[in-house]
Amino acid sequence: MHAGLDHPNIVKLHHYTETDERYSLFMEYAGDNSNYLVRKIVSEGRPIRNEEKLKVWALDILQAIAYLHSRGVIH
Repeated sequence: MHAGLDHPNIVKLHHYTETDERYSLFMEYAGDNSNYLVRKIVSEGRPIRNEEKLKVWALDILQAIAYLHSRGVIH
């Protein structure tokens, strides 16, 4: 299912393999800054004050969720 998704805010799955012991996923590189806000929240344990960054981040997440819902994907 993941391989058929195509949205800029969802990391692409290029290929996968499976054996009796393991699954291997070959995915798009998301970049070093892709989870900046998440890492900052977890490492500092306090709210992020930059409202503009939060708005952009929230909009990206909501667009990805709307896309998933339009494809019948339950998350």
